Amino acid sequence: EGLDELKINHYDAIMVSSIFEKEEVVTFLSKVKKRYKNLPILIARENYTSREEFLKQGATDCFINELFTKEVILHVLNSAIRNADVLRQKRESMVQLKRLENRISTILGNTPIILFMLDSSGIFKMGLGKLWEQFKVNKEFVLGQKISEVYHEYPAIVDAYNHAFQGKIQNISVNINDIIFEIVLTPVFGNKNEVKEILGLAHDVTERARSEMSLMKAKKLAENAAKMRQEFIANISHEIRTPMNAIVGFTNLLDETELNDVQNGYVHAVKVSSESLLSLMNSILDFSKIESGQLNHDHEAFDIHHVINSIDKVLLLKIQEKKISFKQEVANQVPRELLGDSNRLYQVLSNLLANSVKFTEKGEVSLKVG
Repeated sequence: EGLDELKINHYDAIMVSSIFEKEEVVTFLSKVKKRYKNLPILIARENYTSREEFLKQGATDCFINELFTKEVILHVLNSAIRNADVLRQKRESMVQLKRLENRISTILGNTPIILFMLDSSGIFKMGLGKLWEQFKVNKEFVLGQKISEVYHEYPAIVDAYNHAFQGKIQNISVNINDIIFEIVLTPVFGNKNEVKEILGLAHDVTERARSEMSLMKAKKLAENAAKMRQEFIANISHEIRTPMNAIVGFTNLLDETELNDVQNGYVHAVKVSSESLLSLMNSILDFSKIESGQLNHDHEAFDIHHVINSIDKVLLLKIQEKKISFKQEVANQVPRELLGDSNRLYQVLSNLLANSVKFTEKGEVSLKVG
């Protein structure tokens, strides 16, 4: 009867009474878990004799009847449902991350671009692209090795990494395995303005480089390569931002639930990493537009209060974490409707205020519009 009921209605949790025999409970658990893997099931028993067996069969927990007061039942059910929600949201986040990974691999698999990542010790953490094998200098294993070991025969690459680690973007051209690669190394900064990673882009320019004989043609080749790099950066930034926004949203929802210390640690790590990656993608996209001269300014009417309130919402979490206050004030003589580029104004103000919050340990951060 219970199984038939589950087919008709949705339930957040199940409690099995102690009136059933052990074999009946085991059979019921087996059938429910085959169809409803993540549904919390609580077992009531007269003693703890079969508790371990029930847990192995998929029960969420097993309690003796004496403990089941109204308050305990309410607490146990709420905890079981919350844990099930956390697991569901975790699975959804993992699915989003997998889709993001597949999307990046698809993009790189169809372009002559290599994307790689090095940590602060110069160790390769990632390498993607259809030309990655040719870029590896015939090393069977590159991930986990230092750039100085992999490319010891190419000091220009090692020197470029060292300069990038000082916080400067590096552009070099290197011939590897008879392929001319144009390489861009971009430093990725952490919360304390330290370089924590180096993002590398390598583009195969062999055929065009060999076909260009004059200085003018070589210059044009560099411009075309730069344009392709900018388009690639813009495309991959747009592709990544959509799933990253979903990940940030799910992480914030997950952070609002009741979690234990370990889960809080995991959620905080995902949250910091996803927000950092989203910020990096936005910066790369804007840098690409500036470099290509495509960063235009709008001249449209906008509500200054709407812009400021949007910034307030974005900064709210960090302000609460640092236990400081944020005050905003718009003078009466300031018109509510202004003409200009609200997106650029939002970007500038949010960056300035985010830095203010970042370096303010106590007190308040204020924004006054006069």
